[in-house]
Amino acid sequence: MPVSAGWWGDFFDRFAPKEEATLSGGNAGIIDWLYNRDKDLLYGNNNIDTFLIGGTATTSAISNFEVQGGAHFDNATTTGSLSIGGDLSVSGDTTLIDVILTNYLVNGNSTTTGYSSVGTADSNFNFTAGDLNASGELHISEGGVIMGNLGIGTTTPLARISVQGGGNNVLKLASSLGTELVTVQNDGNVGIGTTSPNSLLQVARSSGGTETLFKVGTSTNDDLLEVRSNGNVLINGGNVGIGLTAPVAKLDVVGAGTSGTAALLLRNGDNINYGYESAQIRFGFRNTDNYQHYLVTRHNTVASGNSFDFYTSDGTQNGVYPTNAVLGLSINGGNVGIGTTSPNNLFNVNSGSAPANSQFRVTANNAGGISLLAYSADNNALAFDTDYVSAWIARDTSAVQIYKQNDLLQFKLDDSLTVGSSYAPTTRMVIDMAGNVGIGDNSPDALLEISEEGTTPFMISNGDEGNGNFMIVTTSGNLGIGTTSPTATLHIVDTTNQDLFRVDDNGTDDTSPFVIRADGNVGIGTAGPGAKLEVVNSDTSDTVTNDLRIGHTGSGGGGVGSGLGIYTGSTELGRISVVNDAANAGSMRIFTRQLTTGTVTERMRIDANGNVGIGDTSPDAKFEILKTTGNENALFMVSSTTDGDLVTINNDGNVGIGTTSPDFKLQVNGDIVSDAHNTDDLGK
Repeated sequence: MPVSAGWWGDFFDRFAPKEEATLSGGNAGIIDWLYNRDKDLLYGNNNIDTFLIGGTATTSAISNFEVQGGAHFDNATTTGSLSIGGDLSVSGDTTLIDVILTNYLVNGNSTTTGYSSVGTADSNFNFTAGDLNASGELHISEGGVIMGNLGIGTTTPLARISVQGGGNNVLKLASSLGTELVTVQNDGNVGIGTTSPNSLLQVARSSGGTETLFKVGTSTNDDLLEVRSNGNVLINGGNVGIGLTAPVAKLDVVGAGTSGTAALLLRNGDNINYGYESAQIRFGFRNTDNYQHYLVTRHNTVASGNSFDFYTSDGTQNGVYPTNAVLGLSINGGNVGIGTTSPNNLFNVNSGSAPANSQFRVTANNAGGISLLAYSADNNALAFDTDYVSAWIARDTSAVQIYKQNDLLQFKLDDSLTVGSSYAPTTRMVIDMAGNVGIGDNSPDALLEISEEGTTPFMISNGDEGNGNFMIVTTSGNLGIGTTSPTATLHIVDTTNQDLFRVDDNGTDDTSPFVIRADGNVGIGTAGPGAKLEVVNSDTSDTVTNDLRIGHTGSGGGGVGSGLGIYTGSTELGRISVVNDAANAGSMRIFTRQLTTGTVTERMRIDANGNVGIGDTSPDAKFEILKTTGNENALFMVSSTTDGDLVTINNDGNVGIGTTSPDFKLQVNGDIVSDAHNTDDLGK
């Protein structure tokens, strides 16, 4: 096959097809004319517009066309094999069915009309290339496989697909209608649904609503994580962990573990000028909004304006905050409030007026315990083993209350109660506003007033009841010390030989006490009385004082006085009396019991003038003796244990000295000496 132009001649001389063709004309390897063996013109025209290689309906078609050097086609269509050993330059539209390329250069770009289309509708097409460089557009309609790295915008791709943009956008994915779906920018931001992403990944829906923006799932569940256009994030099953890889709850958050670092931060607004109140956390019932509870925060520049408030549902099924929410707990400025949003103490409990239940209760094993009821002003109770549930309910068989009511501090105690049943507390002791204490009396009139019927009102014990170390007041009013059965108003019993009663006015070493010894002796001014009554005055001055005083409450009229009686058993043996004779003129009278008559009779009197009368109630001399009955006894007698009777005055007036039976007015049995008259013995 003669070839009249350039290197094409060499090609046709080597590889002459069945129908030989001659290429003629052209320059720089451009085919101007193509002839067959008979030099019939097969294709002509300057720079062939259409060049058909391979079997077609055209009899002049070339079945196989091989170019060892480079080739340039404006337009080429081949149904056979096209082998080009050199560079292939395509400036027009070229359709290749089976192509083996060593170097394939596409000079077209987005501003030209030329492009390279590889592949047809049939799936048997195979395109194998070494380095494929496309400086313009490269279109692969179907079935394209690139085994090496694909570079777009770069001649040195570093990965299977390496894209390097020249402008702001690196990669765009669009729908068949030309709608841009995915955009990758030079700054690395990826936009899905937006052409101008402002973050590394931005997903948007222009239509708004609640459409799904992003969804993560598994082969069996594609709804594990879903992000919607209204801002909702849905997590279906599984746990979410923040700060850890194995969450054990639906939301498990672990902070940095350092002081001042929060693991979870919730913000629901802030207000520095006015109190801000809005629910930050809401708790619903199962998968509904029924019976909701709320955590509310308040923020302000004032400490008391900042708080955590905990609300619970009031039982309304579809209730909302704050209409159907009941305040449970408030932490405000460091104070804790229950039932109040403004606690003014470290712990403040508040309820409505006349509460139906105790406001505060501490129990052990849901039994017994302590409860507090603040019913209203001047009506508050601290109770043990009982609490208020519309009435006082016993939590044990006994209960105690400390009650402030009617301006009284009341102590109420009850026993023999039925656990779980209501009862009316019984007041046992009160303290009024004056400090008076009443036991058994709710209106005490003294600092301590005890009133009780039928039982012992007062008892003090030291140890076992049987040892007698008691002080007791019986229902009859008797006070017993050392005995539980006093038979007198004051009954003291001691079995340890100690003092029964002692009064000191100067500490334990007082030298002038009043003491009652265990033997019954009473000492006044002495701690060791040697008699039933011993009075000792420790005054060492020359002043005579009354160590014992006996008085009378009379008005001072005649015959009124006081005395000291001496008895044996119930029989009076004698008496010493001081009587007001008249106008506070007193006389001392001494009485003795007469043997024959058994009556106590006055024997001697010292009247107001100092006269002493024996047998005479109105003595006219300093010493006067009067005998009104009997003559057998002398009126006056002086005797000595060694010398016998010395002086005797008989009833007839005779005086005997040395004799008890004088027969004369003066009879002396013995010597008479008169120094004044030098008288010797006068006789016998």
